[in-house]
Amino acid sequence: MTNPIARVIGFSALAALGLAMAGPGGAQTADLILLHGRILTLDERSSVREAMAVSEGRIAALGRSTEIMELAGRKTRVVDLRGRTVIPGLIDSHIHAIRAALSYSVEVNWIGTSSLEEALGRIREAARTAKPGDWIIVAGGWTPEQFREKRRPTQSELAAVAGEHPAYVQLFYAWALMTPAAFKALNIATDADVGPRGKLDEDADGKKTGGISGDTATITALFSRLPSPSFEQRVAGTRAFFRELNRLALTGVVDPGGFGMAPRDYQALFKLWQDKALTLRVVYTVFAQKRGSELEDYRNLTQLLPMGMGDEMLRFNGIGENVAWGMYNNDNPSEADKAQFYEIAKWAAERRMSLNMHWHNDRSVGQLLDIFERVDRESPIKGLRWAIAHLNDASAATLERMKALGVGWAMQDGRPPRATAQDRAQDRRECRGGYRRAPRGLVQSVRCPALDARRQDRRRHALAWTGRGPDARGGAAHVHAGQRVVCARRGQARFAGRGQARRSRGLVQGLHESATRGHREDRVPSDHGRGKNRVCRRALRGIRGEPAALRRRGPGRGDRFAWPV
Repeated sequence: MTNPIARVIGFSALAALGLAMAGPGGAQTADLILLHGRILTLDERSSVREAMAVSEGRIAALGRSTEIMELAGRKTRVVDLRGRTVIPGLIDSHIHAIRAALSYSVEVNWIGTSSLEEALGRIREAARTAKPGDWIIVAGGWTPEQFREKRRPTQSELAAVAGEHPAYVQLFYAWALMTPAAFKALNIATDADVGPRGKLDEDADGKKTGGISGDTATITALFSRLPSPSFEQRVAGTRAFFRELNRLALTGVVDPGGFGMAPRDYQALFKLWQDKALTLRVVYTVFAQKRGSELEDYRNLTQLLPMGMGDEMLRFNGIGENVAWGMYNNDNPSEADKAQFYEIAKWAAERRMSLNMHWHNDRSVGQLLDIFERVDRESPIKGLRWAIAHLNDASAATLERMKALGVGWAMQDGRPPRATAQDRAQDRRECRGGYRRAPRGLVQSVRCPALDARRQDRRRHALAWTGRGPDARGGAAHVHAGQRVVCARRGQARFAGRGQARRSRGLVQGLHESATRGHREDRVPSDHGRGKNRVCRRALRGIRGEPAALRRRGPGRGDRFAWPV
């Protein structure tokens, strides 16, 4: 079993207002003491402490090892870090964790695999232990760029390792590969069988390849036809997936709902919450499911669910990221579509409810901002933490409008994997040229246009709240899957994939939760990997030069402490 101290140790800031905690020399003894380490406080001076005491789940004191040991009692657990680094727990600002967790216990995971041989080997092992007729499912979480072969598996390769089991492998929301047994089980023979807009792939000779191409609605509908896990499997999957996120140093997530998420799909999460077994803090939103009845559904679902209802482990966070079907990924919404969205947005604003909306490009986002501005004139939305998700090509003009409204930006840091070797070479040249930054004074987001080819699968999300003053929020980015990072202030990093630690260079700053609202705050602009030390130092200088509003307080007495492992 892996030594837990060799893993990432995380603490997250959740204020304990009015709670008196003992410092060195106080009467209260600590439950846990960490000694001889590098504890990144991320305070105004970015100071690094040597030791920390934890009492009743909260940080009691920070200081020198000799001072902190004064809080030790007979039952205190004392951990010698031996120079290891402790960071604040990371909070993913945009991850469909609740949905992903439901089937996690019955899926094959390709995170961390570096070759098709290794990935297919996991399917072979799953097939060996599966019961007759069981499906073998890989529900995303991979990209061809992570494999040495730089390609997708073929149907013959998949069938060879899956045996008689029907097998399904999904790539993002654009493609899926199935074995002949899976096609037979789902009665799929023509394009008409994979609605609404699916297409069975063919090779140059017109022979079916086993692949199915389609848009988000098509792939979502296809996945919904697979066997659904039992309630017990959903609970087990949620528990296991959250622990996996803990292993990657996450202590909180902001979940934007998702396609096909009915109220019953939240019951596994609620079960763990009721049992006090959640290892992640979760805030979640209601996602529009039925076209034409969005506002009616919101009214029905939220009658007994006011904004912010919950506790420090589970909290309701408003509506989105699909607020209304007519405006979802639609560059040319009709006047009726915009009128419907306006009614929903106005309803949310009047109830002081958070709203986040998926939008995919800058050229058409003005239509969304027009509605936000109209609502703001009637019912101010500043302070409601509305956000636009994705919008990876946001312009300075768009960000200025968002800043004026107090609207946040939940963006993916970097382009999706590029299709050709020429494109990938261009990305690497741009990356070597340095990081690009959003306009100074609007948001802080250190960006590299492409990840190293070996890590194209590490999709990252970032949150950058626009604006200044006491409610301003800093920019963010973090590794989404397969690796975790613990970096000291000078750029020395230790990061690990699947428990295999190695030394490298990198940059990690911290992230905290809002003391009063249960929301995420500062996060980490980061990139890492061999050969990145020069770029990371440049990024570090950029962060130090940003406005003070981006440098939030670090952990202190009374802050919540959580072991992610």
